[in-house]
Amino acid sequence: MSLPPVQAVDDSELLTHRDRRQLCAILAASGPLPISVLAERLVERAGSRSFDDPTAARVALCHNHLPRLRDRGIVDYEPGDETVCISDRITFEVDEADLVTVVSDSRTAEV
Repeated sequence: MSLPPVQAVDDSELLTHRDRRQLCAILAASGPLPISVLAERLVERAGSRSFDDPTAARVALCHNHLPRLRDRGIVDYEPGDETVCISDRITFEVDEADLVTVVSDSRTAEV
């Protein structure tokens, strides 16, 4: 069974949002996490000024960030599933400032 075609990851568009970069950095460092733990870690990060509490972070993850990242093939996540992880088709490089760069994207076919 072949995977459905997806757009290549465009760092300049999708990963410019600070919270999406942070959550990808967290997942790249830790592996699969329950959404509640990911929300807590996102709040704890010094660079995340968007959320005051894990509940607000969880709502933003479930209704905004995770669906966008899932639709582009960056994370594996299904609504109702409590675990999220970086897609095994994407490799990230995270620097000291938690800037995320896609270094390998095996989702796109060579033309």
